[in-house]
Amino acid sequence: MGLLQGTAAGFRRWRDSRSGRTALDGLLSRTSPTDPLEVRLDWLAAIVRWVGRPASLETPASAGVSRAPQATRLRHLLNVLDRNPEWKGRVARTLRATLDEADALELFCETGLAREPSFMGEALERLFHRLLPTDPNRRDLARVLLAAFPGEESAAWLEQLDEEALARVAGLLAFELGDSRPDWNGLRRDLPDALVYLVSEIASVGLSSSFRRRIGAVHFRELPFYGLAAAAEDVARAARADDAAALADASAALGHRLASVRHAMAAVHAHLDQYGVSTRIVYELERMAAQLSRSELLLGRITDAGGPPATASALARLVRDTIESTRIAGLLERNSRLLARKVVDRSAETGAHYIARNRREYFAMFRSAAGGGFVTCVTAWLKLGIGLLRAPPGVEGILASLNYAASFVVLQLAHFTLATKQPAMTAPALARRLERAHEPGGVGAFVDEAFDLLRSQAASIFGNLATVVPSVVLVDLAARWALGRPMLPLEKAGETLGSLSLLGPTPFYAAITGVLLFLSSLAAGWADNWFALRDLELGTATNRRLVAAIGRARAARWARWLRENVSGLAGNVSLGFLLGMTPAVGHAFALPLDVRHVTLSAGFLAASASAFGLPVLRSAPFWWAVGGIASMAILNVGVSFTLALATAVRAQGLRAPERSELRAAFWSRLRRRPSDLVVPEETGG
Repeated sequence: MGLLQGTAAGFRRWRDSRSGRTALDGLLSRTSPTDPLEVRLDWLAAIVRWVGRPASLETPASAGVSRAPQATRLRHLLNVLDRNPEWKGRVARTLRATLDEADALELFCETGLAREPSFMGEALERLFHRLLPTDPNRRDLARVLLAAFPGEESAAWLEQLDEEALARVAGLLAFELGDSRPDWNGLRRDLPDALVYLVSEIASVGLSSSFRRRIGAVHFRELPFYGLAAAAEDVARAARADDAAALADASAALGHRLASVRHAMAAVHAHLDQYGVSTRIVYELERMAAQLSRSELLLGRITDAGGPPATASALARLVRDTIESTRIAGLLERNSRLLARKVVDRSAETGAHYIARNRREYFAMFRSAAGGGFVTCVTAWLKLGIGLLRAPPGVEGILASLNYAASFVVLQLAHFTLATKQPAMTAPALARRLERAHEPGGVGAFVDEAFDLLRSQAASIFGNLATVVPSVVLVDLAARWALGRPMLPLEKAGETLGSLSLLGPTPFYAAITGVLLFLSSLAAGWADNWFALRDLELGTATNRRLVAAIGRARAARWARWLRENVSGLAGNVSLGFLLGMTPAVGHAFALPLDVRHVTLSAGFLAASASAFGLPVLRSAPFWWAVGGIASMAILNVGVSFTLALATAVRAQGLRAPERSELRAAFWSRLRRRPSDLVVPEETGG
């Protein structure tokens, strides 16, 4: 029985500690200012956690007064201490000793802020923080914040405390203090030094060459970062001297400079948005913005602007920053948004050319896709020939990659179209319509764009298939006439039919191919951003050796051609190697990885069927392969389009306005004019 009672009591203590229900009396009675710092930090976290838990306290509130449960619980805590002076003195001394010994500089300058100078370093630091145990001997108040506040919303009660409660907390800290230690409060004591530290870091990054040339200042001393650290020193000096007049003047001057810094950061953002994005500079801007906000927060606490309520709000802000600084996903999302937007903007510009909005453009798209089908015929036969070599998987993957990449580049240079490459480019263009859907006529414009896009994709698929299938069959018939046998051995033809069957892993491989198509569009946008970021058009046009070799005019034309085509070249080459090397990578790691591209696979199917002859049309494997081709058309297009549209919406910070209205408008248009999905009206453009 004793063992069971002890176990039950232990379980209750564990449950209470997990839920924040540790008995208040036990917390108040067991504290001591002589405990090790790590013990006192854990005790402080437990106290704050007890106050902040959302469950209501079973004590009567003041009549007629409605308070948040946390405010009522804090008032109860203070009342208990008032009734027990011994506890109150011990708690006050413990709080003062803890605040005196804790590292306030680390709390103000590092806690809740990015610590590492690079994006990858910060991401790894956050990952290690999650996976590895922390040093319990660090004089770090951040552990109190993380232990006491489980989420950002849990700090909201701090901002709801009234001035009476805040005044009682301040009185608790000063209880039995006297005049012996006027500088016991390390938080207040280290505020000026923390401000100087943060502002100096902002200035050092802002004065770097990568920032200077993007701001556009004509002289170094005109930069708002110049003299910023000196202005912070003026504030710190006035605060230490307790000179109210000097502090007011210095704070106003520093506040003006910090506002100018924000304008300069906006100029850097605008430059990146126009001329290309550097992930390093984006990370530095994000880090600088956080440091700037923290500097403004510290400046307000030094001047005591807003009084105790503003101090509570500042603490809540510090809690939220601390919690956010532990999240890897937030870091990735914030620092990739601008780069993603640049990639999306480039894709949207390119994708606009892939959308047919009238019959003339529709049939032009069909003709362009038909030309792509002829080129794909050659690609398909070369790929089948590479497979007949029975080379090692790595060699076969390289040969297939070169074949695909060369084919896709020829398609680009000849201005032909490959159907499945369109969705990843056209989705960002559609997202631009979605961004303006809340404007007058925006819903109709979005629906029109969606129908134009679907029609364009249908025209491209029809055009590809209309030429790749008969041209592959004609090549095989010519080989039969010249060689007396089909180009593809019957054994290989049978394997190919089986590999395309809808009953096998074809749908899964088609979805993987959709992902690869999307990744190639990202590579295209990244290459365009990289080219613009380094201003390679001007660098190529003025390259001394190139100008000497081909002349200034030709060098300028070559540079302009590169600027117009670098995105397409990168996308096509990357897609070729993604398609060619994925099966080899899957084989190397014993993973079920392969690709199924609708146009190429239609060519493989035509070659296999031609090898067997007309009787194959009565066989089940042939029709299951036809079903597999249909699944490829849906999944290649659907997966790549969905990923591209989601990226575009997220990169531009879009929320689909009135989603139900958009869906209703789309289905209404489809019911009224279903033929619009296939052929456009005579009118338009």
